[in-house]
Amino acid sequence: MMNEVFITGGTGYIGSRLISVLVKKNFRVNTLVRNGSEKKLPNEVNIVIGNALDATTFSDKISPSKIFIHMVGVSHPSPRKKQLFIDIDLKSIQESVRAAREKGIEHFIYISVASSEIMSGA
Repeated sequence: MMNEVFITGGTGYIGSRLISVLVKKNFRVNTLVRNGSEKKLPNEVNIVIGNALDATTFSDKISPSKIFIHMVGVSHPSPRKKQLFIDIDLKSIQESVRAAREKGIEHFIYISVASSEIMSGA
């Protein structure tokens, strides 16, 4: 039974709500957070301090999870934030995919507000 999940972006709007549901459904939730954000999560969550832009800070904490949910991203999207999307959304997904591949993640879920219109500046 898959009951352990690794989450990035867990302190955000969607992530915090998803974590509440997963905890109620008896999932063991391991969540990557920046130093100082630990108090934003429920006590039942296993905190992993690291940087979503650098897989070396969290990849050794992914296992034994087989599910990885990535939700790191720039809030309130707009074309003027194009560079932020490149620097944060793109970089974080690249790092998360790299780490997930290295650790044999079976299910990778990516939730993003980025769109081609935002990224192209249209």
